[in-house]
Amino acid sequence: TIEYCPPEQAQRQGDFTPPLDIYALAATLYHCVTGERPLPATFRRGYPLTEPKELNPQLSDRVNHAIITGMALKPEDRSSTVSEWLELFQPAPVSYSEPPGLSFERRAVTVGDDDVVVLGEIVNPTPPPPPLKKLARQKLSVQTAKIEFGGWLGDKLKIVKQQQQAQYIEEDLGNGVKLKLVFIPSGSFLMGSPKEEERSLSSEQPQHKVNVPGFHMGIFPVTQAQYQALTGNNPSRFKGDNLPVEMVSWDDTQIFLQQLNDKSGRKYRLPSEAEWEYACRAGTTTPFHFGETIDAQIANYDGTSKYGKGQSGVYREKTTPVGSFEVANDFGLYDMHGNVWEWCQDTWHENYQGAPTNGSAWFENDNDSRLLRGGSWYDNPRYCRSANRGRWSADFGRDYIGFRIVLPQDS
Repeated sequence: TIEYCPPEQAQRQGDFTPPLDIYALAATLYHCVTGERPLPATFRRGYPLTEPKELNPQLSDRVNHAIITGMALKPEDRSSTVSEWLELFQPAPVSYSEPPGLSFERRAVTVGDDDVVVLGEIVNPTPPPPPLKKLARQKLSVQTAKIEFGGWLGDKLKIVKQQQQAQYIEEDLGNGVKLKLVFIPSGSFLMGSPKEEERSLSSEQPQHKVNVPGFHMGIFPVTQAQYQALTGNNPSRFKGDNLPVEMVSWDDTQIFLQQLNDKSGRKYRLPSEAEWEYACRAGTTTPFHFGETIDAQIANYDGTSKYGKGQSGVYREKTTPVGSFEVANDFGLYDMHGNVWEWCQDTWHENYQGAPTNGSAWFENDNDSRLLRGGSWYDNPRYCRSANRGRWSADFGRDYIGFRIVLPQDS
C-alpha cells in the first residue's frame, strides 16, 4: 500500500531491486516503533518525513538512523542489500581513536605498582558552528493606491496614491541576486467573502475569524533570476530576469524551497492560504486591497473585463516585471492581484467548514489538489479578488502560475 511503497514503485520507474524491499521493510518498522503509518513517499518532497525518534524518544539513534536510511527517496541512498541494511542495527565497534578536529593531552598516572596511561583534557576542541545570524530588518518606502469614485453619478474612477513605510529583510542568493521579504505583523481578520460580494462563491464561505501570527513574506513573486540562481534552470514561457517565474508546479516550489533552506539554514516555505489572504487584504475588507474594484493601470489581468463600477482597460496577454506598477498594499506587498497565480501550502477543500483558525495550512496527505491564490494576467477580475480560491494538482505548471515565499517570524 501507499505508505510502504517507494517512489520508483509508485511511479513505475526502473527495475524492482532489493532497495525497493528495503524501503518497505523500513517503512513497516517505522510503523511498528512509532504506532503511526509513515508519510507516503509521493508527498515527502514537500513535507519531510517525521523522524521515528521524534515520535518515540526511547528509540536509539542507531535504529532511528537505520530506518531513515532504509526510507531514503532515492534507491541509491538506501543500502544495496537487505543484509547490508541489517548491519546498520549492529552497535559500532568501540574505538579509542581521537575524533577528527580534536587533540588530547595524554599523561601517565601511577596506580599502585602500575603505570596507567589515561586520556586527559581536550586541548583544542573544535568550536561549535556559530549561531545562525538573523537577517536585519531595514526600512522600505512604498507607494500604495486606493480606488475612489466621485462625480455626479458617483461612477468617476480616481486612483489615489500615497507613500508609507514598511520593514523588510533580505536574503542573499549569490551572484548579486537577492530576495526581499516584508514583515507582516500578527493580527486577526475575516477570511473569505461575504455572500453579498459581487461574484462571491460558496467555496469562499463561511466567513470566519482567523488569528495570524507575524511572519515575513516575499515583497514580489519569486522572479526568474531568483529561481535560476538556486535551481540552475528557468522553466518560464515569458523570459526575463525580473519577470515572475512561471510554469512551476507545487512540487517544483518544494525543490526551490529545499535548496533555499539548505543554502540559508532557515525555514522558508509557501504561505498558508490564511496567511496569503491576510497579507493580501492588509487590513481591508473590500474585494481588492485597492477598494471595491480593480484597474488595469495598477494591475495585470484581462482588463477587457470589468468588475463592479470599474472600467475596462488593456489586456497584456503576458506577465509583467514584478513591481512594475509601483503600487503596493498597506503591508508593502506588490502584485497580489493578477500577474501570476501563487501556490499556497494547503490542499483544496470545497469550503471553510472545519478550517483552522490559527493561520496554519489546512493539509491532508491523501489530497493531491493544491491551493492557488491571486489570479493572473490571463484572468478576468473576479478571479483576482482577495477571497477568490483556485486549485490544481501538485504536479501542474502553466505560464500563469508562480509562487511567493514566507519565513516565520521566529526563523
